[in-house]
Amino acid sequence: MDKNNRDEEMLLRLQKAFREDAESIETPESLSKENITALLRDVQPDNVVPLSGARRKPKNPLPRIAAIAASFVLVMAVAVVARHAHNSNDLGLKGAFEGFKIDNLVKSITSKEELDRAVSEIIGGNKKAENSPADTAGEAAPAQPADKETAEPAIVVEKPAPANVVSNKGFEADIVKYSGGYLYVLTPAIDGSTGTPTQVIKVIKTSPSGEMQESALIELRDAGMSASSDECFEIQIKGSTLIALIGRKDYSGSDSGSDPQSSTLTLFYDISNPEAPSLMSTRSQDGAFAASDLKGDTLWLVTTGTLSNSNPVPSITEDGSRYDLSADRDEITACENARENAYLLIGACNINRAGEGTSVLELIGCGANSGISISGSGVYISRQFAAVDTGDKRTEIYHVASEGGKLTLAGTYSLDGTLPAGINAQNDSGVYYIRSDSGKLYAGALTKDLKKINEETDLGLDGNSACVFIGNTAYVAGGETGRAVRFSGGEITVSDAPAHRADSAIYRITDKSVIEICAPGKNGATVINCYGSDGASSSYSFTKGERPLLSDSRAILIDSERGIFGIPVIIPGSNTESSAYILFAVSGGKIEKTGEYIHDGNYIGDAATRAALSGNILYTVSGAKITAFTLSDAKAQAAYIY
Repeated sequence: MDKNNRDEEMLLRLQKAFREDAESIETPESLSKENITALLRDVQPDNVVPLSGARRKPKNPLPRIAAIAASFVLVMAVAVVARHAHNSNDLGLKGAFEGFKIDNLVKSITSKEELDRAVSEIIGGNKKAENSPADTAGEAAPAQPADKETAEPAIVVEKPAPANVVSNKGFEADIVKYSGGYLYVLTPAIDGSTGTPTQVIKVIKTSPSGEMQESALIELRDAGMSASSDECFEIQIKGSTLIALIGRKDYSGSDSGSDPQSSTLTLFYDISNPEAPSLMSTRSQDGAFAASDLKGDTLWLVTTGTLSNSNPVPSITEDGSRYDLSADRDEITACENARENAYLLIGACNINRAGEGTSVLELIGCGANSGISISGSGVYISRQFAAVDTGDKRTEIYHVASEGGKLTLAGTYSLDGTLPAGINAQNDSGVYYIRSDSGKLYAGALTKDLKKINEETDLGLDGNSACVFIGNTAYVAGGETGRAVRFSGGEITVSDAPAHRADSAIYRITDKSVIEICAPGKNGATVINCYGSDGASSSYSFTKGERPLLSDSRAILIDSERGIFGIPVIIPGSNTESSAYILFAVSGGKIEKTGEYIHDGNYIGDAATRAALSGNILYTVSGAKITAFTLSDAKAQAAYIY
């Protein structure tokens, strides 16, 4: 082998090693390797809609180059931090309390004096927790027990992160949305006035043949906030309103030894004319993002922050007008058993009247280690903790409802043990849970006001089993046969189900089909198992070299109306790799691969991580381009380069 061939072979090996290592690093969406290439593109057409409402000057390419270099350095820094955090044994705030002898779960704060006293008690009893706010985007995790020894062996998130479901008419949040013949894509950019990295939403008009043309650009950076760091992590569309949720860290009041102030921004845009979107309202809620959902016309947002004697009450600002919470208006409640040095701030606003006021309620002593479920009846919060003296575990549940334009604490409930799958609130039909206690699992149901409906059902499984809610059904893994627990009001029906692996991700594709995506086994291949409600089952196995991109579950496309789902995959070749999107059809318990759509036949880091369906057209989206395919024959019809 001559020197040139050896060099080429070595280069290919290094490229492959770099890709594999890079793919194992979790970075923010805006700084992912899939999106960073978009920084090389010009993103400033004439019809840009800046946050401030003023048009910007054309971009200077020189600051962009410097910013791109800085971004790559930042990616590596974030990667190092992410690796360190992933390997850390620090569980954050601990739910350790003295006992369970308090009669009332919560206490209403009716005066400033009571508020000051409650905050002092909480802060005074939690010196170790003062610098432990949970400034993480995404749904809040369930509370951890008092110490590592008493921790539940199998704790799963309250519910899987939502997939990019097509058939729900766009209500689920994601970073790519399709509505009314237009794609809305969140992508990195460079601020033309400062040369710093920012984010924009590209509005791309599509045609029945798949042709694409950029129609507008929504800029998400406020030039007046030069001392802040913003990251948009969700966009939602309902009717003619687009909603962008942005996490902000403000460094303007921070010194070298203090943390930045965290807040969560909600931007409301009128997209009745998608080619000329306009900003309608800007809302800022103190605290880092914990949970959000759009129920009907009500947008619920839950944020979390750290208490302090100097500023114990958070605030909400709408279109520049600040709204401070007040104890004498019953807007503040203390969690009696929850002595964390933290708060949860719950806000609810009507998206059709954005900027006209928000209903708010603060729970002090209640932090981001709460399980949160949002329904049409309001916000449900489950708190799991252990007593430091006995080690006994208990869960408290709170219901925050909107009544007459005001948020109120509508109900509380307490039960022994923990809820390994959190709580599952189903609009007005009730609240469901799977409870682990004394080595056994039980299924229970409450009314929407947290009243007990009937006796719990023993599932005949041990308390270490993993479970997950999908709709009003809980799938529980344990033993040789698992359980499918279906809730309907106060009725609980239990049937045998496949014993899903605890490390699997489970998704409902249709009302009669569920898939389980298993982590690679000994042969290194990812397997998808499909189960039907009639008991039928089948499997699909990727080849050993194929790498499904599953770190973000919203990358999985689900069209429940057509029984279709899709997964982004990196496919190996002789000398290069391909970025592809593979579609599957399910019917009952049968799974079938229906198409392989090659987004990029020469993949070097810009993988398709989202997809959208419109009629017979599939759009695959990466950080650098969008490709349109004919669904039936997998042929590329058009491409749009950012």
